[in-house]
Amino acid sequence: MPAAATHDRIALYTAGAFIVPGYLALRYGFDDAPEAAYTGTLLIVGAHLFGSWMLSPDLDLDGRIDDRWGPFRSIWVPYMRLVPHRHFLSHSGFSGVLRLGYLYLVITGILAGLSFVAYLLHIDVAYHRAFSEWLWDTMRNGSRPALLLIAGVVLSDLVHVIADHIDTRRKRLFGAKRRR
Repeated sequence: MPAAATHDRIALYTAGAFIVPGYLALRYGFDDAPEAAYTGTLLIVGAHLFGSWMLSPDLDLDGRIDDRWGPFRSIWVPYMRLVPHRHFLSHSGFSGVLRLGYLYLVITGILAGLSFVAYLLHIDVAYHRAFSEWLWDTMRNGSRPALLLIAGVVLSDLVHVIADHIDTRRKRLFGAKRRR
């Protein structure tokens, strides 16, 4: 399995490689206007980079990836304990959607906690309901930006898993160098 720095470089190179085909697919395959195809391409590429660098399948390892979350690293500790590394749930190619769902639950929980504190202070605020309603309305209506963001995260997962498989196969064929 490639090191985190190698995965980071692969993510950057593939993001660049997705620009032209992404634009062409949106512009001519889906008949988007040029501006919409450009915006959609930026969403896919941005989500691909976010998925690669922040929602990596290696997030379940204690290391460089989860350290990127800084003070919010602790929100991933339950995920790290529940999802074993290289399990289908972490390395399926579509597991980025699982991590997005997990992040959604965490954000909703934090917002519910803030709303509860506001309730205790007699302030009428319901952050979690507003966030949940906005997100569900966005997804239920088949929001194109939401679908493009999910596509970008899925692409990041697929690139990561393919890189892992290629590296594992290379090591089996040519033998891994032993570290001392």
